[in-house]
Amino acid sequence: DALTVEEVKKPLMDNFTFIEGIIPILTTFREEIESQHCLPGNDDVIGALKELSEFIYTPDQDPVESKMRQKIMRSLQVLELILQYILSNYDGDRENLRELDLCKTCYEVLNRYLEGDSRKNENYLARHIDFFLGQVCSDIDAEKVMIQMVEDNPVIEQNG
Repeated sequence: DALTVEEVKKPLMDNFTFIEGIIPILTTFREEIESQHCLPGNDDVIGALKELSEFIYTPDQDPVESKMRQKIMRSLQVLELILQYILSNYDGDRENLRELDLCKTCYEVLNRYLEGDSRKNENYLARHIDFFLGQVCSDIDAEKVMIQMVEDNPVIEQNG
């Protein structure tokens, strides 16, 4: 077997390092929730998620840069950590979400992830479409994510 060593460009390393730095905050928070040692309204997590949201995509950013950041998020399974948090705060009653601000911030990240009109991103989150539908009209902006996901996406429209 042949092995090729290739230099990783600094911008890509910077993107990877930033997103990788969010993971310990999210995993620690998830562990705190599971062990029930979590304090409501964790400002560190909200701050990290807001930074991530701003980092993922901005309209004036190079589209290639945005797609690379979104791809890194998929590869590092950051979206799964965010979805796990929302799922752990949702008890089936759309009117009863614990830590509403944190859930809203999670949806801001998901919405920003879907900006840029990437079918790959939309299809990646589409496997959770039933869950998102259950959260529509629950004051956490799930509607924005649903619209971003299905609008002009023939794959989801046909299978939906």
